[in-house]
Amino acid sequence: MEEQNTTLRAQMFSGFSISDDSASLDEESIRSEMMTKLFIYILCHRQKELTVQELAEALWEEEESDNPAGALKNLMYRLRSLIKKTWGRNDFILTGRSAYIWNQEISVSLDIEVFEEKIKEAEEEKDPGRKIDSYKAAINLYRGELLPKFASEYWVASLSTYYHTTYLSAVKKTAALLEAQGRFSEMASCVSKALQIDNLDENLHCCFIRALMGQDNYK
Repeated sequence: MEEQNTTLRAQMFSGFSISDDSASLDEESIRSEMMTKLFIYILCHRQKELTVQELAEALWEEEESDNPAGALKNLMYRLRSLIKKTWGRNDFILTGRSAYIWNQEISVSLDIEVFEEKIKEAEEEKDPGRKIDSYKAAINLYRGELLPKFASEYWVASLSTYYHTTYLSAVKKTAALLEAQGRFSEMASCVSKALQIDNLDENLHCCFIRALMGQDNYK
């Protein structure tokens, strides 16, 4: 990995992975839930310094640990070693005074952050066509539940609900815009994909029926 002009791309929807043009890591290749959890937490809070106490609480929550600082230090060593083995660098995560921080010179693009940016872009856009495009860009990023393997973690659970609700809202707004333009085939495709993710939402089923009726395909 070159030290300049390289952006790491991290995926959180449907599972964790991180990559650039030269290498990648995912939950399977990391082979440690604790290391994966640590990596994810640092990436999601990469703009601030994370104290040993905050990281220990996020990783172990209610679990008892005789020496959380020591356990975290060992886990951090293993994560840094894996990063160095993968990218040839060990400066992704820097050490502060009883704290750790992501190296701000290393750019990271998180799908969850791009998702929010596209949603905001769509909400602020006045032109219906460009509004649809921005919503679609956000919708396509949502591949499924946020970090399903870590769904029970307190810092994941609330975010998972938020992103799922935001996704469903975006789909319904996109469907309404497409319906208004008579783009029923696109409407059906958009809603059909959402139903594969959440088949219990009655409003989505109604949207899908209207899309089929618009194409004269409802029987």
